[in-house]
Amino acid sequence: MAKERLERGDEVQRSYLGKLDNKYGALLGSNSKLVFVEEKGFLSKSYNVILDLPYEGIRECTPVDRYKLRITDQEGGQHEFVSDLNASTIDDSLKDLMKAASSAKPLEAEKEPDIL
Repeated sequence: MAKERLERGDEVQRSYLGKLDNKYGALLGSNSKLVFVEEKGFLSKSYNVILDLPYEGIRECTPVDRYKLRITDQEGGQHEFVSDLNASTIDDSLKDLMKAASSAKPLEAEKEPDIL
């Protein structure tokens, strides 16, 4: 389900199990975005994409406590991700992905002067 949300050449780099806004699933960090896929069911599993957020749409990621990370989007919406892993570790990892994504963007080509 998450792979359907990725562009050609985009790949999942990190994944973390936990709860986003009290929904259990996996937070995936790709080359260009965060995706959270909710997992429901016990014997018969179903999956639903809850969050699909390009890195440029993220205002900030902030560890709230040892296991809770707050993700704030550019419009002020907030999501809380709780995991068994240290929130600072997840935060550092996501910031590394965001930094790599922003440096990988092609620069706009300078306009050549018109020659007549």
